[in-house]
Amino acid sequence: MSIDANTWRNKQFDLPKPYGTWVVENVFFKLVAGEGHGISAMDAALQQTLRLQERRLDPSDVIKTIKVRTNASANMIINRSGDLRNPADRDHCLQYMVAVVILKGAIPEAADYADESPCRSSWSPFIAIFLLFLICRYILTRQIYFL
Repeated sequence: MSIDANTWRNKQFDLPKPYGTWVVENVFFKLVAGEGHGISAMDAALQQTLRLQERRLDPSDVIKTIKVRTNASANMIINRSGDLRNPADRDHCLQYMVAVVILKGAIPEAADYADESPCRSSWSPFIAIFLLFLICRYILTRQIYFL
């Protein structure tokens, strides 16, 4: 009895298409820590933050408003309000993810969502104010805004 990639328990797989390279060419691989719907917002925040830093400007001093337009799925899944009690809450909060990018100047790493993270502890007053502002703006406008 031989086992190869096309058999399992002596039964031949009946696949709808050959293996080939389809998966590598057509499947999205997420390379950042954070919920997938927030990746483009984090990337845009990083691009703008780096532009400001190149001009020797502190993003937290010069950014007054950030407006993120997104789809209904992202709004439902990662537009969070209230306490972010654990890493799963934080990595599924668009506001937190973008705030960390702006304050850190880099895409968040898994450790940035941990309870022990400097993003959560030493920056928590900044992020708390940031999130409170965002929640109030969202309630008033039904759009996600960032300070």
